[in-house]
Amino acid sequence: MRTATFILLCFLVAASIGGVANGQATGAANSQIIESGKFRFYETKQPRGEETYEIRRSATGELLLTAKTDMPFAEQENKPLVNVTLRTSADFTPQAFQIKGPTLLDLEENTSVVIQGTAVKVQDRGKDSSEIVPKSFFVMSGYVPLAIEMMLVRYWLTHEQPKTIQCLIENHRSATSRGCAHRGGN
Repeated sequence: MRTATFILLCFLVAASIGGVANGQATGAANSQIIESGKFRFYETKQPRGEETYEIRRSATGELLLTAKTDMPFAEQENKPLVNVTLRTSADFTPQAFQIKGPTLLDLEENTSVVIQGTAVKVQDRGKDSSEIVPKSFFVMSGYVPLAIEMMLVRYWLTHEQPKTIQCLIENHRSATSRGCAHRGGN
């Protein structure tokens, strides 16, 4: 009985060490977390929800943003819970985007965008479309997750602050620069 217990214990220790080593090697080879954070949403000083995000960098330099926006205290029956994935090149140029889940105002997000060379394929709430990628573009759908807007600003800064950035998803606007406000100081 002691021998069987000892052998089982050795097997479990070896398996757990092997699993940890394999997990670390696989994770390190595929991607590395370079940033993570949390935004909290308030309305009249009352918490309404939060968003968590994580940015990973792959061995090839691609960035992968994953974010989850959860608003359990929203005053609607179908509580907002939005999940998003954004894959970009190292200079924040979008390559793929997917968003799913209910938002405020009971809108159900279900959109994916894939950029292949100069073409973009969009599936937006059951409608499929394709078009040529404009010179300055980004992908987003709605105002949450905020991490997508954070990535839009990084894209804008990296691409010499273009005057206009076209949004690839149908029924959405473009972003336009209206200048910068500077605070003077002594």
